[in-house]
Amino acid sequence: MTTTRRWTSTAGALAALTLAAGAFALDCPAPPVQANKDWETQVRAEVGKIGPVSGAQLETRVRSVTRDLMIRLPGADRVYLEQMMFAAYCSALRADRTLAESAKARLILEYRRELRASLASAPAAPPAPPAPPTPPTPPRR
Repeated sequence: MTTTRRWTSTAGALAALTLAAGAFALDCPAPPVQANKDWETQVRAEVGKIGPVSGAQLETRVRSVTRDLMIRLPGADRVYLEQMMFAAYCSALRADRTLAESAKARLILEYRRELRASLASAPAAPPAPPAPPTPPTPPRR
């Protein structure tokens, strides 16, 4: 094989591998369209604390973050919270250049399983406190 042919074959193989690697990149959903921007910021900050962990450590962190978010965001329903948390975790994993795509895929599957279990077992959020009573309007003279 000539040097030119070997170079062309190597370049073609590298290009194919690069394209194949890009095809398997983690595809993350966007946060829900109706997302409250303040809630989205809180969710991203809390979910960012979970990190690329697995097993018991993942379970503990997901349960803790889920409980904290349900208390802080009592108006968010579970499906909405799940979508926001999943989008935030997936985006953080996708941005992590230290993990292989196969590791990211495994971590996202574990996270989804733990998130659903955590949301299913979490107690209902306490109702929002009632608004303070409106003072009576003084009579007009």
